Amino acid sequence: MATTFMVAIEINIVATAMPSIVSQLGGFDLYSWVFAAFLLPQAVTIPIYGKLADLYGRRRILVVGIIVFLTASLLCGLATSMPQLIGFRALQGLGGGAILPVAHTVVGDIYTSEERARMQGYIAIVWATSAIIGPALGALIVAHVDWRWVFWLNIPLGFIALAMLFAFYREAIEQRRRQIDFLGASLLMLGSGALMLALVQAATFATSVLVGLVAIAAACAVVFWRVEQRAVEPVLPPSLWRIPVVRTATIATVVVSALAMGVVTYLPVHIQGVTGHDPNMVAIGLALIAVSWSFCAGLGGRISIRTTYRRVVVGGSLLTVVGAAFLAMLPPSTDVAVLIAGAVVIAMGLGFTSSTYVVAVQTNVSWQIRGTATSAVHFARTFGQALGAALFGMVINLSLLKSGTRFLDVDTIIDPARRRELDSATREGLVASLGEALTDVYLVASVVAVLALLLGLRIPRGLNPGSSLGSQNPG
Repeated sequence: MATTFMVAIEINIVATAMPSIVSQLGGFDLYSWVFAAFLLPQAVTIPIYGKLADLYGRRRILVVGIIVFLTASLLCGLATSMPQLIGFRALQGLGGGAILPVAHTVVGDIYTSEERARMQGYIAIVWATSAIIGPALGALIVAHVDWRWVFWLNIPLGFIALAMLFAFYREAIEQRRRQIDFLGASLLMLGSGALMLALVQAATFATSVLVGLVAIAAACAVVFWRVEQRAVEPVLPPSLWRIPVVRTATIATVVVSALAMGVVTYLPVHIQGVTGHDPNMVAIGLALIAVSWSFCAGLGGRISIRTTYRRVVVGGSLLTVVGAAFLAMLPPSTDVAVLIAGAVVIAMGLGFTSSTYVVAVQTNVSWQIRGTATSAVHFARTFGQALGAALFGMVINLSLLKSGTRFLDVDTIIDPARRRELDSATREGLVASLGEALTDVYLVASVVAVLALLLGLRIPRGLNPGSSLGSQNPG
């Protein structure tokens, strides 16, 4: 929980502080790269760290990840230019790639299957807490201290996590000669990095560059699959994908994470740009989403103990379909409370599904590949977020272009101060165009939610924490 909170609070605080950071360092044209530089290294190293945790033990890899993350956090606070900050954020991402998947693998190791389902609720509470206090804390730091403390705040948290790891966590590692799959790891990092970069920068890169990146990713995938079939210690063992639960949960996690990006990214745009409310209402809406998501994540674990993974996932997927369809049918100018209620329904469904997939995977693999399997789900989550950002960004951009609305005008309508300066006719026209574009986003989200439901129906029947492989050898 300590390591998870360290990463979660970082994500939320940095997003709040970035406008102030840019005002001091300059380089607004590099704004998006502060986030992409963290996301890309984190995503491509997640499977690597998972495999290393299976080979050399969880604690050793987790300690390395925390130390790299803390070192990068210190350097981010010392940055004097935007390129420096981007470079240090990339280093931070390299450490972050180890922290979440390996920490969650530790949870899978030290708890029985039934306890594991409950623990996911506590992990979800960490995310909800960071989502609520992170933005407020970031605003306070920027207003009353210095933006550099946004990064330095991580350092005491990291030392607390390290102290607890050394004091309380024990593991027995089999002493044997290990062969690291360097070729497979390199191909995975190159291919997944090229694909993630294409998704994250889909709106800014030229078409020829995007095609080239996708071609590199496809070539690496083909060669990687052949290498993994012959490797002694493959990074992602082909046998892992022959387990129905792992295969289905990984693919479904991509879809669910893409759907989540559609809701979390564009609900604030709807609240400010269409209904005309200020950022305080956005904060309320996002806080309600975080709380409902976390509550249902914990509740889903308890329900799965008494029923099955399949029932929890299908029930959650149905909620996402209902919520997305509800938003798609609403008039764009609907009351903000009704709008947030629809988003909360989706968040509840996402809470039931996302955590259940992690537990289902962990309880259906042995210790020797649990780190790899858990990391595969985390990689799927990150990849899904990038895919969702690219997909829904394309939908809203095409819709705005079709209506002849300029992106500069959308910036104006979202800013409360500049919005008031517009005449009523111009304001109503922009609100209508943005509302129609957001309706298109919700329609696509409904299709994605239906796909998530179909994937949820493919989870094998009868599996729960008491009947899975992990319950027979929990650690």
